[in-house]
Amino acid sequence: MAASADIARVYGAGVEPVFTQHEVVAAATLYEGEAIALSVTTNRADSTAALDALTFAGFAVSKADNSGGAAGAINVNCRARGIVKLDITDAAAGTNVDVGETVYASDDNTFLSADSGTDITIGKVHQVLSTSGTTATCMVYFEAASLRSL
Repeated sequence: MAASADIARVYGAGVEPVFTQHEVVAAATLYEGEAIALSVTTNRADSTAALDALTFAGFAVSKADNSGGAAGAINVNCRARGIVKLDITDAAAGTNVDVGETVYASDDNTFLSADSGTDITIGKVHQVLSTSGTTATCMVYFEAASLRSL
């Protein structure tokens, strides 16, 4: 479900975080903890809820309210690399989320272990903390698309 307020994320240790700043699209509010994407046409930050032609940029460090502003009027600070605790929905009931499995975002606060074809790749499962039904709570190693080697 798309974020409508700040999200308190828990970040893990063991990976040196990388922080970046990106201009925000016009008339948008990006919330702390929200998964952020960049438009490949404008290179401006937006919510991953608008998935068309967007690339993962990281998680917002703090709220960036550009609801009344023009494109690029403000920047959002992003944590572009690190380990974050996320709830991940399994691909199907009865399957397990496994260490090393790819994690996708279907919007700025919904994370999946299977790509529906339009989801954004954000990282890999680093550790499975618990499972309940079709949801697993995991520590996920994530990297902004701009930091990946391929």
